[in-house]
Amino acid sequence: MTVASGTPSSAIALAVGSNVITTVVTAQDGTTTKTYTITVTRAASNVTTLSNLVVSAGALSPSFTALTTSYTVSVANATTSTTVTPTLTDSNAVVRVNGVIVSSGTASSAIALNVGANVITTLVTAQDGVSTRTYTITVTRAPSNNANLSNLVASTGALTPVFSSATTSYTISVPNTTTSMTVTPTVTNAFATVKVNTVTVASGSPSSGIALNVGANVITTVVTAQDGTTTRTYTITVTRAPAASASIVNLKLYVEGYYLGSGLMKSVKFNQDGVSDASWVQDCTVELRHATTFALVATTTATLKTDGSMACTFNTAPSGSFYIAVSGGNMVRTWSATPQIVGNTPLTYDFSNVASKAYDSNAVQVGAGVWAFYSGDINQDGVVDGSDSTNLLNDIQNAASGVLVTDINGDGVVNNSDTTVYIINTQNAVFSHHP
Repeated sequence: MTVASGTPSSAIALAVGSNVITTVVTAQDGTTTKTYTITVTRAASNVTTLSNLVVSAGALSPSFTALTTSYTVSVANATTSTTVTPTLTDSNAVVRVNGVIVSSGTASSAIALNVGANVITTLVTAQDGVSTRTYTITVTRAPSNNANLSNLVASTGALTPVFSSATTSYTISVPNTTTSMTVTPTVTNAFATVKVNTVTVASGSPSSGIALNVGANVITTVVTAQDGTTTRTYTITVTRAPAASASIVNLKLYVEGYYLGSGLMKSVKFNQDGVSDASWVQDCTVELRHATTFALVATTTATLKTDGSMACTFNTAPSGSFYIAVSGGNMVRTWSATPQIVGNTPLTYDFSNVASKAYDSNAVQVGAGVWAFYSGDINQDGVVDGSDSTNLLNDIQNAASGVLVTDINGDGVVNNSDTTVYIINTQNAVFSHHP
């Protein structure tokens, strides 16, 4: 372009780098020329600022300004990622978010957020390739406040109502035979913790065994959320049924070989073992038999006392009309004369005051108005006969002592004095009578 001498040219745009400006002078003759060149080198920009910085979740604190490089953002636990949108002041600069180049004014890829502090860096490199500026955003994701269970299972019984995360109170009924149980809680949020009856339990794993008393037992399951503050308590009230009421039968009976007189028997157990209570005679098996089929309904073991008393407890709580059959030691198994009513009210039955209390009056008189069970059935086959003699004679020959069914008179020693009752009952062909 022609420029008047001494007058500035029009503005000449300068690109970054070298710019050659030529000035050509043409002489008056119109032919002669001279060219002057000016090379103008324009430096690259060193601008490293952003004109804006935006996050998709939450708001920067403090508000954005180009010269402030450190920011914080708080987000809820439900926010699991965020994006960052940086806008360059100088469009010729380059910007990277967490090391990845991002176009100015465009959102970065989603950045995953852990619970707690997450540092996001935005690095601006100026056009000169040397100057840089780093903006940091610390995004704090809140811990979960989820204190729910996704499942709750008891080792025995079923929850009522059926489990739901929002329902916190349940009941279970178990039989008396259930003496303990475990509880398996599963948390909804994997970072929550859970305690059963104040003891920490791993999610999805059973607790230790919890003892159950008869009646109501409250089991608490406390979930503490990841935030360490939020809790939820689930309760299971486990009702353990009481034991069935036992049926009680109080008997009175004497054993022929042990009877001393005046309503007392020898302290047979003490005589035989030297350690038992002096009021004990022997352990007896007591059966309740069906009144018409005679089938065994219930059985128990009871200790006969020297005064003839014997308290029999049937834990299965049978109720109805039953024959009573008693055996033990060398006594002849004896049944009650008739079926007796057994149930909630204790039954008292005295075999000793009249012979007819035993079936077919199968009893021996041992004193005035006192009747006893026959002795001498050593092998308990229901008959006193020669088959009982083998063990008796062997123990007599060996002068045996101790806890022996051949000790017919209960003095602790097997000798000839035990044969008296045995011989009489063998001669009389004594046997067990029953329906």
